[in-house]
Amino acid sequence: MNKQEFSDYIADVYGVTPDYPWESNPTFAVYRHKNNQKWFALVMDIPKEKLGLRGDERI
Repeated sequence: MNKQEFSDYIADVYGVTPDYPWESNPTFAVYRHKNNQKWFALVMDIPKEKLGLRGDERI
């Protein structure tokens, strides 16, 4: 599942769209509950090496 498919799924199931709260990281998406604004998902690109994987591309 890619980012767009994930976003579409959340929109269909929960009826919410992503929020992009960080100006310094405009691709980091936060999904919040409608009733209390608490986060239930965070989508961000990070370097593979941060996960102990080989390569320097972002996933």
